[in-house]
Amino acid sequence: MSIQVTEASHQGLASRKVYEAQTRNISRHGVSFDTSLPLKPADIVELQIDLPSEKIGATGEVVSAERVLRDGKGVNSVGVEFFDLPSETRNKLMEFLMENTPIQDPEGSL
Repeated sequence: MSIQVTEASHQGLASRKVYEAQTRNISRHGVSFDTSLPLKPADIVELQIDLPSEKIGATGEVVSAERVLRDGKGVNSVGVEFFDLPSETRNKLMEFLMENTPIQDPEGSL
């Protein structure tokens, strides 16, 4: 799944330029992704998340950002907490999560 940052409050980023990012994890509360963008905590971002069936939009606040090494390349690992999602968007995200999250039994195995 991929993600695009379509707007960010971070100074120095071109307004309305689309920045590609690679999703690492997603939940109903937020998303983590790798990007070349120099985002920092408290930045507000507008995202377009490419689900397999469609794209959804979300706005949130950067709650974590750190430089990490992935596959020999330095990237910024960013965590965003969503603001209140519209019910239709939340429902689409929940449907995706339910279809794509493995269920673990109480013993911890799949």
